[in-house]
Amino acid sequence: MPILSIQNRLFQSERAKVLFDYLFLMVQTAILFYVFTAFKLERESQLNKLLPIIWLGLGVHYWLPKQYKMPFFVLLSFASIFFLAGLINAAVLIAVGLFLILLCHLPIKYNYRLLLISATVLGLIMVCIDKVYVYPISAITTLIGTMFLMRLFIYVYELKYNNSFDNIWQRVAYFFLLPNVCFPLFPLVDFKAFVKTYYNTKTRELHALAVRRIFRGIVHLITYRIIYFFILPEPTEIHDLYSIIEFAVFSYMLILRLSGIFHLSLGILGLFGFNLPEIFNNYFFASSFNDLWRRVNLYWREALMKLVYYPLYFKFKKLNKRTAVAISVIIVFVFNWALHGYQWLWIRGSFYLAPNDILFWSVFGIAVMINSVYLQKEHQAKKINPDTSEPFKVVFLKVLKPFLMFSFMVFIWMMWSSTSIAEWLYLLSFFSGTTSEWLNVLLGFTALFCLSIYLYYSYKSGLLGRIIVFYKKHITPITALLTCLLLLVSFPSITSFIRFQDQPVVMLLQESEVNLRDKKIMERGYYQELLTDANNPLNTLNARLKGPKNWNKNKAYIKTNNILQKEFKANTEVIFKLKHLSTNQHGMRDKDYTLQKPEDTYRIALLGGSYEMGAGVGDNENYESVAEDLLNDHYDREFEILNFAVGGYHLIENVYNTKFNVLRFKPDALIYTAHSNEFYRMKSRLIDLFTSKVEIEDPFLRKIKSKSGIKGRMCRLEKDNRLKPYIKSIIEWGYKTIANDCKTNGIKPIWVYVPALGDGNYDPDFDVVSSIAKEAGFEIIILKDLFKNHNFKNLIVAPWDYHPNSNGHRIIGNKLFKEIVARQKELKLVAWKKKKK
Repeated sequence: MPILSIQNRLFQSERAKVLFDYLFLMVQTAILFYVFTAFKLERESQLNKLLPIIWLGLGVHYWLPKQYKMPFFVLLSFASIFFLAGLINAAVLIAVGLFLILLCHLPIKYNYRLLLISATVLGLIMVCIDKVYVYPISAITTLIGTMFLMRLFIYVYELKYNNSFDNIWQRVAYFFLLPNVCFPLFPLVDFKAFVKTYYNTKTRELHALAVRRIFRGIVHLITYRIIYFFILPEPTEIHDLYSIIEFAVFSYMLILRLSGIFHLSLGILGLFGFNLPEIFNNYFFASSFNDLWRRVNLYWREALMKLVYYPLYFKFKKLNKRTAVAISVIIVFVFNWALHGYQWLWIRGSFYLAPNDILFWSVFGIAVMINSVYLQKEHQAKKINPDTSEPFKVVFLKVLKPFLMFSFMVFIWMMWSSTSIAEWLYLLSFFSGTTSEWLNVLLGFTALFCLSIYLYYSYKSGLLGRIIVFYKKHITPITALLTCLLLLVSFPSITSFIRFQDQPVVMLLQESEVNLRDKKIMERGYYQELLTDANNPLNTLNARLKGPKNWNKNKAYIKTNNILQKEFKANTEVIFKLKHLSTNQHGMRDKDYTLQKPEDTYRIALLGGSYEMGAGVGDNENYESVAEDLLNDHYDREFEILNFAVGGYHLIENVYNTKFNVLRFKPDALIYTAHSNEFYRMKSRLIDLFTSKVEIEDPFLRKIKSKSGIKGRMCRLEKDNRLKPYIKSIIEWGYKTIANDCKTNGIKPIWVYVPALGDGNYDPDFDVVSSIAKEAGFEIIILKDLFKNHNFKNLIVAPWDYHPNSNGHRIIGNKLFKEIVARQKELKLVAWKKKKK
């Protein structure tokens, strides 16, 4: 028996029904919010921190008289901003928002107001792109842009036709939409729809729709994670026709993340009475370009239609309808491209100018224009001879069109999400499969097409249609049941039997850390890059994504003509990443040491890159200095750790560094440091080296360059793939070369593994690289799980820079010290006495 029927029998009084609806709503939202938190969905948005406030606010808002609901929503939004952004940032943000609203309602002519608003927006843009610094506005331009300056266009347009100031709370609420502070990409809500749909239906129905939208958003986000973790291949894993089709199809399906965020946002707004229209409408089933344009991000489309298309169409209509449509559509897509760039500007601090982006919108715009002109003629023909029957030919075409449309969108979406047109063309080369591969693809396509035809008939007059009718009739109790099912699924102990790579799937889906592989996939194309965790407005407070200007510029370096390409100047002092950096007479970031090793001294040479050099920390704060001090406190004889590390150095540089620099100092031991994702780092360094003008003297490396066939004009992905087969052998060569040089000179080689912050817990290369080091003859020290019980934010130099700060270096240094002491026998330190304390 349906839940609502039971409810009507149990509760006869209206008050009891209202109480039941309230408890039903609060329980459902509590479960959904718990699932969102349990799966750590969009964790960097910090919405998980806001959900308890939203839930408690909903509990109060539900019982308020209608005249108090909107003011309460505004105050709840303000409280949320203060909670997440901090006192000063929130106060300035709210003040800027209210000032912009005030500008819109100044008692002067509309055109003068428009001029003042434009000047203000231009000034804020100058602050956003760092041309002007205005404290504290410079710290919150991302939030200002994403919360106010996207919807400002629509609001100003509406004021032209309705400048009444009757409901100030409604107007303030339009700009301070509750979840917007968490998401840089937020629905472009229409002001007129925002006003008209406020409590425009029964409260019970409105809340039921809001819950369904939150549920749908969470399901979309979980589905996105399933595709992302278990299906979507990394670009470097593409090697044949099957893998390129898999990559292309599922890259397009990553739009589910955007859809999920939007549905979640609209659902939360719906809980507070905003019955906004649907924003996505089965976009994968679009049958034409116009149909897709009508289905994807309807709010964005409606804004462009209102602001650009209709004014232009009626202006050009005097020519003829088709010409007016063609011109208007093309201009709309020019504005569409510009508006995407404007959105990018506020989130990333620069305008988005990418050739593949321009080509994507050009192709899509021209296709919609041609489709629109064609529909003008087709619409007239349908008026004369309407066809209501559905013979097989009609059904065949109805099913075929979405297939073809989806295939074409996959094709151009891959272009849009590529890092360059050259990369896209390279990816297309994988479509040249064998005859048997194409026959298999065709067979699979045919089978899927036949199944779709069957499902279409089933939907029209079969089982599928009856299921959908039943679902729509009992949608509220079914959603409640599915919500409870989602809750059960969120517990790994219940679903532990579903495993992937010997780990429970639910636990993998609940993983929140983003590793290096994730970044390589996510930072591809417009939406993927804007949705990366680092681009959340709250994460860019007080700083741009890439930090202040010249953040990574180190004036202590000088260029060289050898394989190192750069090295430290001797005896120099600079400020690097806001910290003091000085070098000694030998061009090391370290204390002054003599070339000749002093008596009764144990000398260790440290090789590495920016971690070991100490990027972002002051002199004597890097982990080498920490470990050296601890060793000198522990033993009664002197320890010297000579820091040969330079930012950007990897294995190849350190082979050279060992041979021509380290050996001169006659150390007792040498530490070579490795980090997570060594294969990726090695490839990146080799690509830079092989495409530089540096003369490569080593015969082994010259041979690898010749075999790989790398050319400067190739896209980075192709260079990456060409080098991929040689990386393991290059690492073997490098490790053996360093180890042999050490053994020949009586030096103990030590391989130390230091996990990099921000690369996640999983390192796909660790087992291979550590075994290569062991075979080469290194003493192995593994500093895994160093930061396991520490807060990530307390360990990094800055939100945009994941190098360890002084806290992080102390943790590494302490652990390295303990590992050296534990290996005193292997390092021939057993004769050394501990200091008496």
